[in-house]
Amino acid sequence: MFVDSIRGFKERYYVVRPVTQSARDSLYRIKKLTNSDESAQLDEQGVQMMRRVVRFPLSWTEKHFTVGTDAYLTEEDDLSKEEAAGFERLYAYVRSFTPALCVTRACVPITDAAGRQKT
Repeated sequence: MFVDSIRGFKERYYVVRPVTQSARDSLYRIKKLTNSDESAQLDEQGVQMMRRVVRFPLSWTEKHFTVGTDAYLTEEDDLSKEEAAGFERLYAYVRSFTPALCVTRACVPITDAAGRQKT
């Protein structure tokens, strides 16, 4: 059911992997752990316990499809100058990607109905 609900949703996907530790760390924020009474949760040495939590979902789940697409869209006019500049840098970077050619495990090119190799 899940696969059928997204069939045709996207023609292409990119896998983005952070290369540096700094890039990996930027995906998370540090959350201070608390007890049920909101007091600091301490370890054996009396130090406040913390954990890393993701800043945004790092993978898609079926739950994402219960929310309308508008929840994931941001209008260009709503971006700050810094956000717009960051978007332009990211957009230019993605435009520089060279599409990978699709092949089978045996390295046989995968073609569409017109005989063109899929990317």
